[in-house]
Amino acid sequence: MGTLTIGADTFTVYGTAAGLATRANGSSTYYATYAAAVAASVDGVSRVHVEATEQIKLLPFTDAANADPDTAAADVVTACYELVLAALLDPAVLTQDSTRSNVKRIEAKGVAVENFAPVAGARFPTRVMALLGPLLGSEASASLAGSYVAGTSTCSDFDDDDRYGVY
Repeated sequence: MGTLTIGADTFTVYGTAAGLATRANGSSTYYATYAAAVAASVDGVSRVHVEATEQIKLLPFTDAANADPDTAAADVVTACYELVLAALLDPAVLTQDSTRSNVKRIEAKGVAVENFAPVAGARFPTRVMALLGPLLGSEASASLAGSYVAGTSTCSDFDDDDRYGVY
């Protein structure tokens, strides 16, 4: 859909630099971080955009056209913008395996960490997965979500049964 040039190299990305700027301008959460990142290095922001595109292209979409930035649906472009902005806020977003967590409480003075049942998480932040989830197959969604421990409220899920349609 768009291209970014970094040095002598040109990369195809979801969306455009102008579209990313517009998305950041409309977000109270990300605007200051985006503006600071652009002021520090436009190429740095472009590199994050290229990395986000490459990671999204690897997802198992139900429609292969979404893996190509030239033919992707609008939600994929928006998800890429959201991933870039989240990565500018916290670079670990691009390297984490999952957003799941099992930390219930952290205490400063008593130096304590209390763990509890893991909270389900996906590969990318919720704002990104809300856009990408419906475009991914059920098998992909199961593999992206990981294990889920529900306590006593619902059934826990520790295996790949749902991935293969076994219930």
